[in-house]
Parts: sequence; structure tokens; C-alpha cells
Amino acid sequence: MHILFVYDATTAAGYAARLLEELAPRLGARVTVLATSRRWWPGGGAGRGAHDPGRDLASRGVPTEVHRVRGRPVPAIVARLSAGDVDLIVLGGGGGRGVLPGLLGSPATRVLRESSVPVLVMGDGPVALRRILVCTSLEMPHGASALEPAVRIASATSAQVEILHVLSQLPRLDGAPEGATPDFDRRDRAHEAADARHLDEVAHVFARHGVETGRRIRHGLVVDEIIEEARGLPADLVVLGAHDRPGLVPHLLTNITEQVVGELDRPVLIVREPSEGKA
Repeated sequence: MHILFVYDATTAAGYAARLLEELAPRLGARVTVLATSRRWWPGGGAGRGAHDPGRDLASRGVPTEVHRVRGRPVPAIVARLSAGDVDLIVLGGGGGRGVLPGLLGSPATRVLRESSVPVLVMGDGPVALRRILVCTSLEMPHGASALEPAVRIASATSAQVEILHVLSQLPRLDGAPEGATPDFDRRDRAHEAADARHLDEVAHVFARHGVETGRRIRHGLVVDEIIEEARGLPADLVVLGAHDRPGLVPHLLTNITEQVVGELDRPVLIVREPSEGKA
């Protein structure tokens, strides 16, 4: 497993570095650090309060490379992704701080919206991965390839995993009357059966790797319900799906993902199910 760590010497990036020091050895991963701040550059020493992730990761036996990045990090990230050997990107700067604001603008969509590589955005505090919240819907990617990073992290940390399925409370668009009719009842039962099968599929992906899961269902606005559940659990890591193909639904799901990343103060792992032929 190859992890690309974008390190900008912010406090959040320091927390991400500490998390990687614990996680990378358990995953058997190698790490490439992109140093994007003059506060800490290899060979230039660490600024006051800055970590030295290259040295600290190497001290844990993690194969580590460190590269300086001058200017905005996006082109350097895109260049590394073009090699096709990156399995996970780690960013310091959750809650709208650190490197994240620059990545959410153009041409950052090439990283967060188009890349098939999962992205872990760190939160604003230290974290030990004990509880993982996996958020799903019928539209979000939930296959084994998309969930693999979450499964590996859960297995490596022995974290408690809860699967959250949000049923959107939107008004009926088909003119359904308030009083139930047989047709609408059958349609509702079909939706409930599809939701149950979806939860079974997600749980089965984790079960194949010996990871037990709990199941939670909430009704309401997707972003609000995810944030409330994450804070109430409380979750140490939130897993969200993002599609890697064009269209309105994937675009809306990407917006949901960005809203959750911007609101939560804890790590968010954005997983993807790449379309055929996408690098």
C-alpha cells in the first residue's frame, strides 16, 4: 500500500502525521511525504511546533520518501497520481482549514472529484481510531473495491464499525396522496427491501475480512443526519462514498461529501468506486 501524505506543517497536518505513525506500520504501507510549507522542508529543519514526519515515520520502520513542493500542492499531487501507484491520499486540514481550501477549488476537482484514489482528510484534533462510521446510501458506491481502504483500516486497528444508512425525508414527487394506497404501499415495501439488501451487502464486505459491524438507520437530510450521528457516536473516522463518473447524482453526492468534510472536526475518508477504464 502506498500512501501520499500532503504535509503543510499546520496543526491538523501534525495530527495526521501522528495518526500515520500508528497506522502505516499496521497497514504495511510505504509513505511519500509532499512537504508544502517552508516551516518544514527536508534538510532545512523543522520550524517551531512543526513535526518531522519523514524522520518519525522512518523511525517506525515505515519506508518513507520526502519531496519538497514549491507553490500550490495540487500539481504535485496530480503528478504523483499519474504514476498510478498511489492507494491513499492523506491531507492535514479538516474543518475548512490547512491545505483543504486550496484543494476544493479549481483545479483541485481533479483530485477530490475525479481521482479514483481515496482521500483521508484529517480533523482538528488528535485521534485514536476506535469507532468508524461508514455512511451509505443506495446511490453511494459500496462495493468491495470502494470499501477496501475502510476495511483495511478497521481490520488493522480493531475499530468498532457502524454502518449508517440515511433515508432522505423528501416530499413525494409523484403526487402520492396522504392516505396510503396498495400501489404506494408496495412501492414503499420495495424500497425498504432494497435498503435492507444494501445494508447486507455493505456488512458482508466487512464480514469477509472478519470485521463485525453494527447497523444504524436515520431519516432526514443526509448531511445533517451524518453529522449528528458522527458527533453522537462519537466517530473517530467517518467514511463517505463519492462516485467516479459524470452525472447529476454523483455531482450531488460529491457536494454532500464536501459539506460533511467542511463541517466535521474529525477525519473523513472519501472512498471511490472507479468506473471501468479510469486511472
